[in-house]
Amino acid sequence: MCERSIRRLKVSDLDACWKLDAATWNGSFWCRADYESELIRKESLVLGAFLDSHPGKPSVASHLAGLICVWTVLDEGHVLNLVVDTSWRSRGVGTALLVWAKEIAEHELGLAFLTLEVRAQNQGAVRLYERNGFHVVGRRKKYYHAPDDDAILMTWNIHNS
Repeated sequence: MCERSIRRLKVSDLDACWKLDAATWNGSFWCRADYESELIRKESLVLGAFLDSHPGKPSVASHLAGLICVWTVLDEGHVLNLVVDTSWRSRGVGTALLVWAKEIAEHELGLAFLTLEVRAQNQGAVRLYERNGFHVVGRRKKYYHAPDDDAILMTWNIHNS
C-alpha cells in the first residue's frame, strides 16, 4: 500500500520534475529551464504528489507521481501544466493535485478563478477537469503542434463552485 502526500515543490525538486515530464511525454513537453523558472518564480504555485511505498522508512525515497503548476496574475490563476506519471493515471493523483491547487487558490491566494488549455484530443483530461468543476469557455484552433490539435479553454470560477 502506498501513502500519498502533496507539497509545494522547491528548486531541489527540479530533477524529479524533469524526469517525470520526460518520461510522461516521450520527450519533454517543457524544457528543464521552464521548470526551474516556475520553481523560482514567486507568482507560481507548483505542487507535487509524492507516493511512498515504504511509510515510516526515511531511507526510502518517495516517488514524484504528479505535479501541477499554476501561474498567478492579480486575481487569476492559470494552470500551466498538470503531469501525472503514466503508471499512476486514473488513480486519483491528478484529482488530488487539482483539489489542493483549488484550495490554495481560494483560501491562500484569494484568486477569483482558474483557467487552462487542454488538447481537444485529450478527452480523459477534459473529463478530469469537468469532474473538478471546470467548464468549457472556448476553443483555440490549431493551438498545439506535434501533433496538431485545438485547445479547449476551461475555467473554474471560485465564487460559483
